Amino acid sequence: MDEKKQKQTEIYEAVKAGKIEKTIAILNTGIDLEFKYKYGDTLLKTAVDYHHVEIVRLLLKAGASTISSNKYLLRQALNYALNKNDINILKELVGVGINVNQSLKNDGETAIMDAAHCGNFNVVRMLVDAGANVNAVTNGGYFALWNAANQGWREIYDYLAPLTDAELRQEAEQLLAEGLIYRQRANDKFTEAFIEAAAMGNLNAVNKAIDEGVNVNAISCENVMALNIASFWGHISVVKALIKAGANVNNKNENKSRTALVKAIDGLSTVKYLKKDTTRQIEVIHILIEAGADVNATNNDNWTALMEAVKSDNIQIVEILLKAGADINIKNLAGQTALSLAQQGGNSEIIQLLLKAGAIEN
Repeated sequence: MDEKKQKQTEIYEAVKAGKIEKTIAILNTGIDLEFKYKYGDTLLKTAVDYHHVEIVRLLLKAGASTISSNKYLLRQALNYALNKNDINILKELVGVGINVNQSLKNDGETAIMDAAHCGNFNVVRMLVDAGANVNAVTNGGYFALWNAANQGWREIYDYLAPLTDAELRQEAEQLLAEGLIYRQRANDKFTEAFIEAAAMGNLNAVNKAIDEGVNVNAISCENVMALNIASFWGHISVVKALIKAGANVNNKNENKSRTALVKAIDGLSTVKYLKKDTTRQIEVIHILIEAGADVNATNNDNWTALMEAVKSDNIQIVEILLKAGADINIKNLAGQTALSLAQQGGNSEIIQLLLKAGAIEN
């Protein structure tokens, strides 16, 4: 190996290892800053990959170009800034004029959109100062202020709003109220952990949270309630513990207004699809009904638990609900009844069961 190639190899290893003094020493010998190593890596790309901030600074000062891997470098630096709260490399790249408005993904997402979504005010402000276009819109119609509103980042929203076009600002403003609720819930780590424990069937964690005063009827940032998600997955002991602690069996989630009873029926279909035992969901349905679940509660589309059971083609649940007093002839918003849904599905046993119970044909 000739001396020039040896120096190129040595500085690559020095950069990779974060050896500042050795990097400086070899830089002064006049090596090729744009030399392409394995997989097309340059010294600057390697320094960014290994997060060696001082070496990034040295290479840029020595004249290393960002052009060959511009998008990659920006994306890597942005990831460090957003995920590890370290803005140093991003600051260096911005300082040498890297294009902060280039699309980082095929949908047209830019750095400021990502930063606004993640809630990093310092990065958002740095990008704005570097000329980031706050009015850039992705193929799906998202933009920086929209992301800030949707995620409930009030400080970022207030900062970007005056900089954003009026039409886009008006669109984002409609999301803000829900976004702020989402952020408030997401920041409540105690309640979020409690609901996650209920979803996982972790009885010990659920009981511990109850003992510490958790609101058993709280809603998570993802619009999930402990009783509903525990019912969905058939976590019998958790369901019992929640009901004992005061969980309201008739509470509905906010988006589709589904009760724990309907979620248990939904879960039964999912578990059946996964080819797992469905007896736990059946038991949960019994527990909920015994605890006072309203078998005729409807969702936003006026669907009842009976309709869900018919749709899932589960005659056992249909029988349980009828025995519990389910109204057979309620119509959903599409004008369908449990019977008409059964007729569409073609299950003759369910059809006969409903007719025998007094279902009226349209």
